[in-house]
Amino acid sequence: MGLASNYTISYVNGTLTVNPAPLTATIIGTPTKVYNGTTAATLAPANYALTGFVTGEGATVTQTAGTYNSKDVLTANTVSVTLAAGNYTATGATLLSNYVLPTAATGAGTITVAPLTAAVIAHRPRYITAPPSRHSRQRTTH
Repeated sequence: MGLASNYTISYVNGTLTVNPAPLTATIIGTPTKVYNGTTAATLAPANYALTGFVTGEGATVTQTAGTYNSKDVLTANTVSVTLAAGNYTATGATLLSNYVLPTAATGAGTITVAPLTAAVIAHRPRYITAPPSRHSRQRTTH
């Protein structure tokens, strides 16, 4: 550490700009649903990770509607959502205006096979006999 007399400090008049800090949103926890023929995904606040906050600040994401990349079990592997400012709730004394809020999030997701139910229905067989034909008379011998 040097002596203060070794430095020259000068003041320059100007404008100081503080820019909002960028945040990143990711879908976590691999949301899973049973196959129903749609790409609709249902999410909860626990399905989101937000990074980039200053220590002690944070928010939760309230967007519950997402989309799988496919409706099919074998190819569905990603969930994505579109986010707006209204999808965030600040925690504690956090001012969300201090941050650039993400407009989208993606992460792993899966669709599992739908169970099939089979039912055996008792069936009583009906025997149908053909009517005798007119040429099928029995001969009797004397």
